[in-house]
Amino acid sequence: MSKLLLVCVLFSFLALAHSELQCYNCTGLTSHSELQCYNCTGLTCDFSNPSNRHTCGKGVANIEAGCLTFVYKEKSGTKNIQRKCVLLNPKEEFKCTLPADAQQESCNVCKENLCNSARGMTFNSFSLLAASIGSLLFVKLFS
Repeated sequence: MSKLLLVCVLFSFLALAHSELQCYNCTGLTSHSELQCYNCTGLTCDFSNPSNRHTCGKGVANIEAGCLTFVYKEKSGTKNIQRKCVLLNPKEEFKCTLPADAQQESCNVCKENLCNSARGMTFNSFSLLAASIGSLLFVKLFS
């Protein structure tokens, strides 16, 4: 019985491990615009067309993906946030290019791929349920 519980715990934690946070490329955001985001988890990066879905760094040895977040304020006072998927290894040159008459607020790279909002999480109900059951079983098994 304890082996069965241990297997259930293992599978529940594996389900949680497969629930990943995604990095998104969100261009031209303002406080009044809709999010236009593109999934940035995968194998390679394609920067040729910003309207394309980007894929970065997942599952390839020695390649790490990150998310470049660039925040600036236009002369009119409008705040803009731009995000794009970048490779950390091999290292790229991270560029935050200001439009004319704009003021930079920040230019950061999130190594952990956590630049997106909560809506980008792929934690589905199954993985959350599995993690909850796994936690309960873990406590029951080792208490």
